[in-house]
Amino acid sequence: MPLNTEQLANIYKFATDEFGKRKPVDQINIERPLLTELLKSPDNYVGGPYFTDQLYVSNGDKGTGYSGYQRLSFSEGRPVDQVKFRVGNYHLGRVISDDELRKAGVKVTDDKGARADAGETVVLTNMLTQLMTQMDNACEEGLNESVWLDGSQDAELTPGVDALISLTPAVGTVGGVDASVNTYWRNYAKTGIGSTLATVMDELELARRAIRRTGGRIGKIYAGADAIDIIRRAVIAANMTQVNYSSGAPLKIDLATDTLKFDGTPIEWVPEFDTNFGRAAPTIPWSKRLYMMDMRHLKLERDAANFRRVRYAGRPIDQLAYYFSNTSTFGLKTNKRNTHGVLAFA
Repeated sequence: MPLNTEQLANIYKFATDEFGKRKPVDQINIERPLLTELLKSPDNYVGGPYFTDQLYVSNGDKGTGYSGYQRLSFSEGRPVDQVKFRVGNYHLGRVISDDELRKAGVKVTDDKGARADAGETVVLTNMLTQLMTQMDNACEEGLNESVWLDGSQDAELTPGVDALISLTPAVGTVGGVDASVNTYWRNYAKTGIGSTLATVMDELELARRAIRRTGGRIGKIYAGADAIDIIRRAVIAANMTQVNYSSGAPLKIDLATDTLKFDGTPIEWVPEFDTNFGRAAPTIPWSKRLYMMDMRHLKLERDAANFRRVRYAGRPIDQLAYYFSNTSTFGLKTNKRNTHGVLAFA
């Protein structure tokens, strides 16, 4: 017997639960370390068109000496500014037609008394579980791109790392604050870096010093393959490797680089850097970049009630099709831009 639209919705919810328990073995998706880190402790969106933070930006004048009846000067203290990032909404939708269901052996009717047989339920559950798998993976890919890219890829999404930790930090307005005027609102950036060990070490050290100067602390370092290889090869080229082994004992050689670190922080590879997120390569390719981030001052803010929320929109009156979607309200924000840095190798 056919199933009715109410049963379709119930099976859809069941398939969503089943998907969470039995994810198929993924063959194409990759690690997304920044998104994983941001989702560990996101901030909660409470409403309004912006995510806002108050910034302490000035100590004012330093005062002067005085004596006797000398007239004293007084200045207005305006130590606080506000940064605000626009809220973004993300939607990913899928559709199954009535005809597609029928060809798979599932019939849907408007008859409220209809009841599906076991075979139809199994087929539909399998179809919807596959749909959920694809939606979930595509959603993660889209959210990951959003937290990295500068926002120009979609006017409805908020700017990501490429705008907040910019290769040109003195250009433009970020979070409502003009970086060309306000020097405090600039991340550290250096491009065209050479490949010798001395150069690499100097540039890493200068970046660390600039970040620490304003109380920053490097919590995460993310880099593309080219940047990692330049650092790795510089270290190898400047050092002699000695192999010691005992006579008669088997010789074991592991040629892999276990971990690259700077200032005790591992340099983590971001696989999507190497493909420029499937887009045309920018002037400075992502694979040549290395980001230093203070994760205390880089946060994902999201609406807990509408983040990766699975929805069943039902069927419109003018189509024999059933719509499903995944929606999110979120944005990336920073409240201390000068605690982050980006390096790019030539």
